[in-house]
Amino acid sequence: MKVLIIQENGRNKENRHMRECHSLQYWMSMAGIEATCWGKGHPNFNIPFDQIRKNFDIIFCLENYNNGWLPNMKTVDQYKIFWSIDSHCELNSHVEFCKESKINLHLNSAPGYIKHFEPFVDKCVWFPNSIDTRWIKPINVEKTDPIGFIGSMIADRPQLIPVLQNLVGLSSYSNILGEEMVMKINSFQIGFNKSISDDINYRIFETTGCQVPLITNNVPGLDRLYNLDQDILVYSNFKELLGCCIWLLKDETARKELAIEGYKRTILNHTVEKRISALKSILDSA
Repeated sequence: MKVLIIQENGRNKENRHMRECHSLQYWMSMAGIEATCWGKGHPNFNIPFDQIRKNFDIIFCLENYNNGWLPNMKTVDQYKIFWSIDSHCELNSHVEFCKESKINLHLNSAPGYIKHFEPFVDKCVWFPNSIDTRWIKPINVEKTDPIGFIGSMIADRPQLIPVLQNLVGLSSYSNILGEEMVMKINSFQIGFNKSISDDINYRIFETTGCQVPLITNNVPGLDRLYNLDQDILVYSNFKELLGCCIWLLKDETARKELAIEGYKRTILNHTVEKRISALKSILDSA
């Protein structure tokens, strides 16, 4: 099996090695699948798509934002896969892409969006985000921040984050990438997350993958990935959020137990290696 992975190469040198395409390529190779990355910014991008694709059995597109360089895959005769990581931001364009490209297998990071793609593809599967254990892992650093968040100030975060900073001493960071991001997560006694919609974002897996206890908003499907309030602590409104923060800040034993259980669950079920194993099973039954 030979797979051509399509995604723009990372734009920032600090986290380029963590790009999804590189993680999939590495763990596919570990599973005996020959894979090559192609797209804007990759060294082989000078090779035309119609030329390079001839050497592959499967075309796997995980580029979620079309900036004009994506090839036309409508007439491609190989088996075609598209992984929508950001349906919560790009639903219409992703559905149109699947429809126009005649995608065979659609993967989606959030289960609630699958129904939108089912009329236009052969098969739809929930394919949650995960961590590459080569990069996301516990590191022995000083826990300098009682509760911390790393992410963009979008959606309702600009209203929520300052309130948490005042009430529970939340430390908020943006534009921290790569190894520095992993170090910073590991410096949190508690990791905080707020999805911008109903997405099950990478922050959930990254925080638990660093063995840091996580407080996150409850979204559809999360209870199928983690044991809520055992592996991770969830909230559905501000009152619950505040209660979670105050309790964990006071209870060191609870923090340690949550960190251990969340880490165990992520390593057991939510690594890129596990996702590749699941993908192989899907393809074997196709």
